[in-house]
Amino acid sequence: MANGFLRHNRWLRLGLVLAVIVFAMLLPVWFGPHSIPLPGTGVSSDPIPVAPDGVRLLVDQTIWDEGAHQQEVSQDILDALLDRISQADAFIVADFFLWNEWTGQLKGEVYRKMAVPLAEALIAQKKKLPDMPVLVISDPINHVYGGPELEHFVEMREAGIEVVYTDLDKMPDSNWIYGRLARVYRRLLPSLSDPEGWAHRGRLRHPFQAGGEDISLAQAGNLLFFKANHRKVLITGSESSGLDMVVSSLNPADGGSAHTNVGLWLKGEIAMEALESELAVAGWSTRCLDAYAKTADRIRMRASGLVRHVEDSGIRVRWLTEGGIHRMLLDVIGSCGDGDQLDLALFYVSDRALVRALKSAVKRGARVRVLLDANRDAFGRVKTGIPNRLVAKEMQGWRGPHRVEVRWADTHGEQFHCKAMAVKRKDADPILLLGSANWTRRNLRDLNLEANAMIEGSGEAINRFEAFFDEHWVSGSLPYSAWEEKGATGFFKGVKYRFLEWSGMGTF
Repeated sequence: MANGFLRHNRWLRLGLVLAVIVFAMLLPVWFGPHSIPLPGTGVSSDPIPVAPDGVRLLVDQTIWDEGAHQQEVSQDILDALLDRISQADAFIVADFFLWNEWTGQLKGEVYRKMAVPLAEALIAQKKKLPDMPVLVISDPINHVYGGPELEHFVEMREAGIEVVYTDLDKMPDSNWIYGRLARVYRRLLPSLSDPEGWAHRGRLRHPFQAGGEDISLAQAGNLLFFKANHRKVLITGSESSGLDMVVSSLNPADGGSAHTNVGLWLKGEIAMEALESELAVAGWSTRCLDAYAKTADRIRMRASGLVRHVEDSGIRVRWLTEGGIHRMLLDVIGSCGDGDQLDLALFYVSDRALVRALKSAVKRGARVRVLLDANRDAFGRVKTGIPNRLVAKEMQGWRGPHRVEVRWADTHGEQFHCKAMAVKRKDADPILLLGSANWTRRNLRDLNLEANAMIEGSGEAINRFEAFFDEHWVSGSLPYSAWEEKGATGFFKGVKYRFLEWSGMGTF
């Protein structure tokens, strides 16, 4: 009887077929392989002493001059990178996410060329000191996940620099719905692995550069995993000055040359913590393990000979990556209460645990000021304001004195690209934490690769950050009402933000 019912009910048969298809597609999502923690990730170092002159805040900032109706741009970070490269004579390790000349849909000239000058500095130093090991780590986004290698990467390789692109396939899937499905079912399409197949022919517009070479369906499919080595780190060694490093939010990409960024120059033993993490990432990413192992051994040997003991002056630095950053943020914010003040300068904030932690800190009596990018501009394209405007709406939900204070960076085409938090505590040393990590699930839950440093103890770097933050808060920002999300539009954007954060299907 049941068979006869099915035979004569076309819609029920169709429904059952679709249910079987959906179930088969979701099996990899439910039971697919889960990545294990990778070497060099989830790091949270012990506090390491640095000398008072061994730490310096680096600031790239763009402020709008209303009277002159133009941008005023000042930059420290690229200059510091170029300086450290020129002084290195023992080794260099550079790890940067976006490292290209692409400008998206921007009109007119960029403020400053960054990608090629950084590569040329590395090449020049390698040619000057041919025996010095130089390692470059970067993300496959710079060849659009399978396209031609950019010329400055080719030139670095030809100069004898070891170039390693991070093996994203070994990293966890942040876009877990798409990622696990794609991993399983792309094996059923042999043409995806055939470099001459239909999936590898240019069919789609270049996603990052107007007029760029078309990309293939395979490249677009790799892009949709939405995973990245998002670190921005330079580590150098010098026989005369020892170990140095720069960690920041700066991508050496021409299209972002006017972005506001912050970073730290650090000197001493803390660089060894960063170095071991970077060498581990390159180790599981390289395709030429034997050649890389020799380079890594030479770098380790030279670096270990440059470690110099520093007396504890009251300033200590921790090296943090991925989940280590998240855990530290929760610990610090969770310890704040009455009489404490937190100042946040953020490009993205969406992680639910951190949003709850900030709201709880306010309830305990802490003052929380959050200076946000309005998520409007992306290399000439206009964005929807997700996630920041929706998180700001949530944090502004209270009425009365005890609520998170929110203002928007007054940007004019560029991005307020900082990822930084300063904490002034009445019963403990001040803290400054910054680096590459946006405050999102993807950046802080051991999915993307990220790198931050945290300073504890009074010093010039923290004082300078406070001055930078106050300047933007007072004269370089707009009130919350300027980008407030209201009504039905705000509601539906809020639902979309929550889904994208949970699923990993958004770009933040």
